[in-house]
Amino acid sequence: PIYVGDVAEILDTTKEKTSISTIGIGTTPPRNTVSVQIYKNTGGNILNIADTAQDTIDGLFASGALPGDIDIVKTNDNSVFIKDDITRLGTSGLQTMVLIILILFAVLGIRGALITGFSVPVAFLMAFMFIWWQGMTINSMVLFSLVLSLGLMVDNSIIVMEGINEYMHRYKKNAFDAALLSIWNYKWPIIAGTMTTVAAFLPMLLVSGIMGEYMGILPKTITATLLSSLFVALIIIPALSAKFYKDPAKKQTNKVHHSEKIRVYVEKVQVRYVAFLRNILPYKKKRRRAILVALALMVLTILLPITGIMKVNMFPAVDIDYFAVNIELPTGSTLEKTHAITQKAEAVVQHIPELDNYVSTVGSGFSAYAGESGGSGSHVASIVVNLVDAKERKRESYEITESVRAELEAIEGGTVRVEELTAGPPTGAPFEARIFGPEIDTLTEVAADVLAIAENIDGFINVEDTRQESSGEFTFTIDRERVTYYGLSVNTVANAIRQAVYGAEATNLTVNGEDIDVTVKYDEKNLADASDLENILLQSPTAGQVPIRQVATLTLEPSVYAIAHRDGEPILRITAGVEPGADLRAMTSEFNKQIAALELPTGYRIDVGGETEDIQKSFTEIFLSFIVAIFLIIVILVLQFDSFKKPFAIIFSLPLAIVGAFFGLTLLRLDFSLPAFIGIVSLTGIVVNDAIVLIDRINKNLAHKMDFIDGVIEAGIARTQPIFLTSITTIAGVLPLALSEALWAGLGFSIIFGLMFSTVLILVFIPIVFTSLMQKDYKNGKI
Repeated sequence: PIYVGDVAEILDTTKEKTSISTIGIGTTPPRNTVSVQIYKNTGGNILNIADTAQDTIDGLFASGALPGDIDIVKTNDNSVFIKDDITRLGTSGLQTMVLIILILFAVLGIRGALITGFSVPVAFLMAFMFIWWQGMTINSMVLFSLVLSLGLMVDNSIIVMEGINEYMHRYKKNAFDAALLSIWNYKWPIIAGTMTTVAAFLPMLLVSGIMGEYMGILPKTITATLLSSLFVALIIIPALSAKFYKDPAKKQTNKVHHSEKIRVYVEKVQVRYVAFLRNILPYKKKRRRAILVALALMVLTILLPITGIMKVNMFPAVDIDYFAVNIELPTGSTLEKTHAITQKAEAVVQHIPELDNYVSTVGSGFSAYAGESGGSGSHVASIVVNLVDAKERKRESYEITESVRAELEAIEGGTVRVEELTAGPPTGAPFEARIFGPEIDTLTEVAADVLAIAENIDGFINVEDTRQESSGEFTFTIDRERVTYYGLSVNTVANAIRQAVYGAEATNLTVNGEDIDVTVKYDEKNLADASDLENILLQSPTAGQVPIRQVATLTLEPSVYAIAHRDGEPILRITAGVEPGADLRAMTSEFNKQIAALELPTGYRIDVGGETEDIQKSFTEIFLSFIVAIFLIIVILVLQFDSFKKPFAIIFSLPLAIVGAFFGLTLLRLDFSLPAFIGIVSLTGIVVNDAIVLIDRINKNLAHKMDFIDGVIEAGIARTQPIFLTSITTIAGVLPLALSEALWAGLGFSIIFGLMFSTVLILVFIPIVFTSLMQKDYKNGKI
């Protein structure tokens, strides 16, 4: 008998290695590792998953299932970010509550502060019921929405409590009557104000895509809390006030209520305020001059982002505890060669002072952008660099990446790039140019020109194209006539070549319950180069053994590893990151200018996308939601005041808020980001509340036949303290949030500066605009 061992070498070995994974802790040499990743199912609780995984590992060690000399290191735990968010937002919420209670205590007294503060947990309880009913989970956006709504939800209660205090201390009404009078007087302004705020947030649900899903939580949560706070202000607050407030007549004390002391200081401000209004309101030229000043401020505000003084970005740079380094060699490079370049990058990473650990994977890459994979193959590798906790380092993560970027990218032998994660939902690359055309060779030539343009624009980093060229491919061109002459087929030739290169799986064996493949392949010594493939013998039914060179010609030709398509068209993409602080909008504009000078072949075009496209789409949709919000607000105001002119006096307050927001962001050197835009949209509802209360008081004064100018000025005097108090509590509610994290700074400070600016100007410009619009109608008896 002839055995297999007589004609072949039999080896019991492992499959060819396709990846190498190592871990380095601090400056210690890296060790081999096996990486295990655990993913959360939809609806799963990431905190429970992380805790259960750790308990399982501890249990395996305790039971002896895992040897004691094995180390298990948790290098990435996204539950930590959730815990940090909960802690940070929870702390901001507590700070907000303390600030609001202190402000209310100073103005309303201890009983008023406690009664008003009681509206928060009740409104939150009702909001949580809505969140549970909607199937929403407690995540960062829900927590942020709840903290943001803290300052908003007490506004209604403050107006009611201010009215109760006014009736009790100024008009000596008992608590029960004061509560009824306050509700009777303010119920419709409160309802209208709440509805306008809801109308400002609710259209955000119109935003589409992943950004819509990300933002949709905000209007849902805030709408729930605001409607809950409206119920509390109109039902619960009056009942508690009637129950726990003492009647003024029953108080046997000569002590002046401290709210009256505050009112004394307010009255000093009001004296100057009255003098200012009396110097402007009766005179048409002065009113027009004031309106022109406001319009000039609006024009200057619009110029801030247009001129580049205020930069525009999707999301601000944030501090994240890890970043990645991608290494790429020419396609076809061996695993060992890629590992050697990776070790050079590891040597740079080891010298980062803030380093905790790093995990290197040769055989797969890392992508920080949505919709893209880091790639795989023996020619790519990635290093995930984990930094120590932010509390233990002085530099932000993006400062650390900038400090090592040049040294890493200078490594020879491959392309090394530093990838950073961004805030907000997953998005594409910050910059992307898409080149479309029918022929891949021409596309490659155009892409080279576009790549050179992007590389020469200051601010772009990690500029690369998505063309995946291989190191070439050996092509057998089969002579069909000769194949037919020898009684062979194209498939016979192809199978012979495939089995020579990759081997053929003959069978599999079961050893100790484990299936082992049996592969038959040529001895690699007999395939030293490609020309040896031409000597492979084919079994011909007519001519015996025929070498492949008799029926096919071998050539080496250039090749592309993959050709991407979009909507059926071949496409090459040029992607780039952006340096921290760089103006993506200005850089894209410069890129477009240089691209316009290129002479593209017929049938080829270049589209610019990436974050620029995301910014344009998201800002456009939010702007449309802003228009819808204004329309809804106007409808509510028309129904509230039964007039078309009066709502325009209130709408005039919106640009005033934007003026304050833009100048505030510029002063703090904050970019006009998507969160900042959301903050400005939020202002549309918040600011209108103060204007509604003011106009409502003017209407009541004029209904009592007061002189027009006197009625307008008295309304300003009467509503000064409530307007300032609601604005201060809203600012106090947002301030801890704005200071807690860079992601929310733009949103928080746009609301803060918008309110600071508009609160003062509302008390000035609303009377001016209202007088200009309505004084003639009043004199003609139309109102």
